[in-house]
Amino acid sequence: MSDENPASQDGTEPQHTPDLQAEVDKWRSLARKHEARAKESFAELEALKPEFDALKTASLSDQELAVETARQEGRRSAAAEFGTRVATAELKAAAAAAGARLPDADFLNLTRFVGEDGTLNSEAISSFVDGLPKARKKPEYRQDLGLGPQGGGAGAGQVTRDQLKRMSRQEISKARAEGRLDAIMRGQL
Repeated sequence: MSDENPASQDGTEPQHTPDLQAEVDKWRSLARKHEARAKESFAELEALKPEFDALKTASLSDQELAVETARQEGRRSAAAEFGTRVATAELKAAAAAAGARLPDADFLNLTRFVGEDGTLNSEAISSFVDGLPKARKKPEYRQDLGLGPQGGGAGAGQVTRDQLKRMSRQEISKARAEGRLDAIMRGQL
């Protein structure tokens, strides 16, 4: 085999030499050191950002300052407006997932689910939905099968045997068509 292939002829991995392992360890430690330095630099940059923003604002002219203030106010108002829409959608989705019935959006204070920067407060949404009453689940199958006649008395609106004896053939036919003889025909009266 050629020298390019690190595996030996019998297919086993070659032994690591101490020099190679020392080199790997050296580069790992250097990588960790530079990663830590990068994290520190980023943290320092984040700490200096408010100061930079204050200096930038102080160096703006009155007109530029007014424009920047208007931009920030526009962002806040847009975030608040669309934040309530997104909060409504999130509430509906969370309520549907929980099997709860959500009250009408007109009765909800949607701004309590949206932060000042327009982000959703997921914890507030989930705690609100958890407090909603669960919708009653309808039974999957009919519950009145095989129970026999239900409701009011069996003779409600039905012709009795005494009334049947005094009826003519036409009246009996009419009562049968109207279903007023059902109880007698079933043997209930």
